[in-house]
Amino acid sequence: MICVSIQGKDLNGIRQALAGGLEMAEIRLDRCPLSLEDIETLFAKTDIPLVATCRIAESGGEAQTEQRLEAAMKAGAKYVDLEIEASAALADKIGALAEDCGTDYIRSFHDFQGTPSADELKDIVERCFDGGADVAKIVTTAAGKADCSRVMALYENAAPGSLLAFCMGEAGRSTRLDCLAKGAPYTYCALTEEEAAAPGQWAWTDMVKAVYGDRTFPGAPAPICPGKPASAGPDGSGTPICPGKPTSAGPDEIGNTARNLIVIPCSKSYAQRGIIAAALADGVSHLEGYSPCGDNESAIALVESLGASVERDGSRLTIKGISAKPGCLKVDSVHVGESGFLTRMTIPLMAALNQQKTEVTGEKTLVGRPLKGAAEALAAFGSELRNAAPSPQASAPEPIRPEKPASAGQDASETPTWPEKPALAGPDEPGTPARALTVPLTIESPIRPAEAKISGHDGSQIISGLMAALPLLGEDSIIHVKDPRSVPYLLVTLDVLNRFGIEVDSITGDGNIDFIVRGRQRYHASDFHIEGDWSSAANFLVAGAIYGSADIEGLEMASLQADSSILEILADAGAIIYQVEEGPAKGAVHVQKAPLTAFDADANDCPDIFPIVAVLAALCEGTTAIHGTGRLAGKESDRAAAILAMLQQMGVAAAIENDTMYIEGHSLSSRLVAGNLLKGGSYTSNHDHRMVMALKVASLAADSPIVIDDTDCVAKSFPTFLQLFEKYTK
Repeated sequence: MICVSIQGKDLNGIRQALAGGLEMAEIRLDRCPLSLEDIETLFAKTDIPLVATCRIAESGGEAQTEQRLEAAMKAGAKYVDLEIEASAALADKIGALAEDCGTDYIRSFHDFQGTPSADELKDIVERCFDGGADVAKIVTTAAGKADCSRVMALYENAAPGSLLAFCMGEAGRSTRLDCLAKGAPYTYCALTEEEAAAPGQWAWTDMVKAVYGDRTFPGAPAPICPGKPASAGPDGSGTPICPGKPTSAGPDEIGNTARNLIVIPCSKSYAQRGIIAAALADGVSHLEGYSPCGDNESAIALVESLGASVERDGSRLTIKGISAKPGCLKVDSVHVGESGFLTRMTIPLMAALNQQKTEVTGEKTLVGRPLKGAAEALAAFGSELRNAAPSPQASAPEPIRPEKPASAGQDASETPTWPEKPALAGPDEPGTPARALTVPLTIESPIRPAEAKISGHDGSQIISGLMAALPLLGEDSIIHVKDPRSVPYLLVTLDVLNRFGIEVDSITGDGNIDFIVRGRQRYHASDFHIEGDWSSAANFLVAGAIYGSADIEGLEMASLQADSSILEILADAGAIIYQVEEGPAKGAVHVQKAPLTAFDADANDCPDIFPIVAVLAALCEGTTAIHGTGRLAGKESDRAAAILAMLQQMGVAAAIENDTMYIEGHSLSSRLVAGNLLKGGSYTSNHDHRMVMALKVASLAADSPIVIDDTDCVAKSFPTFLQLFEKYTK
């Protein structure tokens, strides 16, 4: 990134500079006439990352430096810069406060006379890190190429994103650009040639041209038009400089970013669960905020086929339920579309509600997709599943019939008229081979109340189905879940069940979860608003973090959705994230580009965002580890293999070891300067909607267009994605 050093300006002057389209700025608190109140206002109300710098000699002493830097950090400074010559007492105070405030700590060294030897430079870097630095800044004065080479050589042993090293002087001018290719988190320049603070310092417009050329990115602020100075608006926040490129900060914000407001569709997780629960209820329910997609429409078609009535009025669904109880249905088959969740939710419910054997059919990528753990889980509660026909991936499995008897019986008055089968239950014993159950399949026998152990290793969806079905039975049940995965999705299920009057208690301990299910319960009609979908939002949030900014509307910050973990992942990578408090985007989640470095993420609970997180990793400096590749099997594609193939085709070094994908990334500015952009060309989505969205975000950092073989598959979860993405990129 490009950081403009601002000095000699008051608050209004700084506002004007920031309104001109800067992506990052250093505020020289020692050279700008700012009160402590001004500092707090500036750092609290500016979107872009700011560096707070206050040199001791120019500020009037350590006390004044501490006071100003403290005000900046508490108000939200992204970085704080303290010279290595500062006293240990001051350095410790600033370091401790930086850690408390989440501010990255820069310890800096400047040599205005020359360039030390290679060994001396290494010692200085070590001093910076010994002094608590997150980032070591080494700036020397170059007399020739040899000096530049010594400074640039420091990057060879530096951790990604941890070193800012370049040279002053005309001989060192090129190092201010070259440092980006070496992995520096950002470089410095002056706002204009006249404001250059040191020989060899670039003007901002020249640096923008050198780094970005003619490329523009979505959400990036508009650059100043050459020769046209910024002018402040009546509130001092600045006005747009380039025609047609307005900033839109709120009245109390310092204008510096465009608002790319994106209205995200409703949560598929909540919508499908809500539709099913409303259909099972004994009255009329209203679901607000609904938006259609392939999987949601499949849920509606399913419940209508079971007798529920669904009326639409814009984004409002009115659903009249079937007053579900055991034996209330008599159908030959149900169709679940392409939805894996709908499949696993439907199986236990049909085993509880239908009077006869049921065939479950699907379409597209669902057909032949392994339903790992489903047969074992249903067998634990007395129900037998079989493949309806040989699939491309596996033949029909032998029925799984655990040997231990059920601990509770079915109420005789509510027993469906299935062929006589014993009520069986038992633990999922270690070493039990996985059964290749696939759609289409048949439910051969009813589900029975029981106390049973099942494995959560293969995901949460079948457990959600059991939690939805077991309360309808005549007696209590207990589900002992060993090694639970995707726990947030189970919490979403519990939340929806509770809204419709179903109570399921949970007890967590020793890494396992027990669900205590009271029998003889009934679903009751409910009204609720379906929150926005974090899985869909993740793509735009990552795009904003890499390329400029984005504002996502309709998200619940306290959401139970597993994919809301994208916020933590982006924060770990270095992005700026907050919820907009005022203006037309009030309530939106805002993400702002900042220097991005490698991170460590556990995606076991959020496999749906793995593709876009992998793209993020490819554009972060350093080697990222993303855990949970085992959870990617059985998705719309062999998602782990698909992601790996995508990255390698793009020229990104990546590998899978055990359950972790390692990705060697480079920042966008590094790739631009080094000529190492992602490789364009023809790519396959493997008919996976998540892969399409990840590819589109990656395409903005490609050296040529990325052409995707099948983009229509996004309709499964996000039908308007392509249109929204095109609008976002313009």
